[in-house]
Amino acid sequence: MHPVDTASAVGQLAKGVYSKSQGLAGVKQDADQKAKDEQLVNAFMDAYGDKYGSMEKINDYTQNFVLHS
Repeated sequence: MHPVDTASAVGQLAKGVYSKSQGLAGVKQDADQKAKDEQLVNAFMDAYGDKYGSMEKINDYTQNFVLHS
């Protein structure tokens, strides 16, 4: 993968994470734009959910170990 493509993908992933955080914070969002922005991060999360068992396990790990470290 070309470095520019990598940077673009990382930017799209960050945009999706930001969109999700805004949703969790209760910020009003356009549903179509939110779905578009979060498409890559959702795919990423699904892949890790498949690998590690479930999204619930990933969320538990993130909340209990990463965020409280």
